[in-house]
Amino acid sequence: MPVTKSRYRPAFSKEEVEVLHTILMDKYLSETNPAFVSEVFSSEETLIYNQLIGKINTLRSKIANDAINPAYIVSKHSDPAIATLESLGAPEEQIATLSGIETKEAYWERCYYKYRSDPSSCTIPELDAALEYRYLHDLMSGDEAIAFEAKPQKGVS
Repeated sequence: MPVTKSRYRPAFSKEEVEVLHTILMDKYLSETNPAFVSEVFSSEETLIYNQLIGKINTLRSKIANDAINPAYIVSKHSDPAIATLESLGAPEEQIATLSGIETKEAYWERCYYKYRSDPSSCTIPELDAALEYRYLHDLMSGDEAIAFEAKPQKGVS
């Protein structure tokens, strides 16, 4: 029956790899005295320590030379739905709106200026937001304001 060892993959940032390298090398360089190593580590532990140094050095070199890609990139968003949208390449304004980074008022203003520059590129929610902005900033004629006020508002019963 073959003897196997389980292997695990930690996920380190570039900065964490650098700190690990510094810690391991400082310890290694200060403790290369063979008498000290034999007092502190068993021969098996010394072998494992040397293998770990080799692995960290290799990983560090690959990162520095762009020879390895990240296993994954941690999203700045804690909401899994927003992180998924981000990883799929959703437009930044859509992510900002969903994540609550942008206030309603800022969203309405952005939609208004988008509407002014190219109305055909606006979605229905963006058109509604542009109307809201126009209403709140007295940019509607009297008739438009009356029609807007008479229109049933979403989310209001």
